[in-house]
Amino acid sequence: MQIIETSVLGVRSAAWSFVNVETQDKILLFPMVHIAEPQFYEEVLERLLVCDVILFEGVRSPITRRVTQSYMQMVKSKKLNLVSQSTMDTSAIKDRMVLADIKGEEFEAEWRSLPFWERYIVPQLAFFFGIYMRFFATRKMLAQHLSLELVEDREEFMDDRFQSFHELIIDQRDAHLLGVIDEQIESRAGKGECIGIIYGAGHMRSVIHHLSKTHNYRVETGEWMDVFKL
Repeated sequence: MQIIETSVLGVRSAAWSFVNVETQDKILLFPMVHIAEPQFYEEVLERLLVCDVILFEGVRSPITRRVTQSYMQMVKSKKLNLVSQSTMDTSAIKDRMVLADIKGEEFEAEWRSLPFWERYIVPQLAFFFGIYMRFFATRKMLAQHLSLELVEDREEFMDDRFQSFHELIIDQRDAHLLGVIDEQIESRAGKGECIGIIYGAGHMRSVIHHLSKTHNYRVETGEWMDVFKL
């Protein structure tokens, strides 16, 4: 099961619809990419209109802004000509949105527990990577970083030297998200409502496994959405 697909034509994200085999409740998954063509975010917003509740990500902390600053640099690239996810106009669905990420103060407490060198070097790497991508990257180069398939082991993409950081940025946030999903499924069971989940593509593997193994959800449909063309 693919989440992000890269090809000679461009990058696509798979929008998956899951249904509970007992209650027929639905969950829509939208694997997100932090920078894309505007049409991608417009399509996601249009699809979200059918959802009764929408779970979204976002750690509100100055630290995360430093760690993710590479994306802010890339959107300044005229060669890439892409926009950031922050440009999404969610006003039409704002009253249905539920933050499913860990709180900023919790993230900051965990961040302070990381080795000092890791806390120092990660923001520096993010900054210089962003500068490099801003001036030298092509869409083809960016696409090479975005391919993520469910059958692949996440560890293949990680540098062992940054294990603590990856556990914080992915594993701990995954665990929190799955807990929020459990709460929403339990509170809405049998009501015929639809839950939408807009989260980074790197988190979707855990969500899909959790839905199928813990809650007996099965894939109903899958449709591709163009992230950007090459």
